Amino acid sequence: MHFFPWLGAPSPVRGTLGALLRDRFEEYKKHVRADFFEKHFSRFTRQVVLVDVLGALFAGREAFEDTTRALRSIGQAYARLLERDWLPGRGIKSIAFAATKSDHVDDLQRDNLRKTLQYYIEAGKVPKRGRATYHTVAAVRCTTDIDVRDAEGRTHRAVQGLPLGENRQRPFQPGFVPAGEVPEAYWSNPYFVMPQLAPPEFAPGDAHPIQHINLDAVLADLLRDEL
Repeated sequence: MHFFPWLGAPSPVRGTLGALLRDRFEEYKKHVRADFFEKHFSRFTRQVVLVDVLGALFAGREAFEDTTRALRSIGQAYARLLERDWLPGRGIKSIAFAATKSDHVDDLQRDNLRKTLQYYIEAGKVPKRGRATYHTVAAVRCTTDIDVRDAEGRTHRAVQGLPLGENRQRPFQPGFVPAGEVPEAYWSNPYFVMPQLAPPEFAPGDAHPIQHINLDAVLADLLRDEL
């Protein structure tokens, strides 16, 4: 991993730092395919791809656009995987794309988050053959969904959680999550904030399972043909 993105000339001169980074990246790709994908992933028939859509939205336009380029590339790679079957073995039967940290937005916003993830993945032309599903998940749920009233008496949905470094839970209204393509106007105002929340305390024993969001749905979709 001794390389980093280089924004210089597309064909750097031999002996320069740019050429060194390019060569290291090519070696990395060759070894990852030979030593990891072809030996390890060839046994898999299902995949889960986790995407921090909320973190990218909060980080701003540049970070989000970088994430969407990665999502399109993932969609294109999945298309090649199904159409060319370049991994040995049985190949991928199903793949679940999951937007993480969905407990940081209320239940009315989570479907918007899923639609945004799906929009940018499918921009990479994921094929109809094979099975791709889209989800919003939280491995450990840090919040509860609540109603709050504003100064004018209107009710809004919010999430309640424990901020890092504090000892009392309080409500948050993170803001608006777009559904699908992010409009240009979204970047002109701070429509969304990302609260930093602590995980809940876990009670011991099987009688007190860890609360999550949609992990069961992800498993059900991945294993549907086996159940």
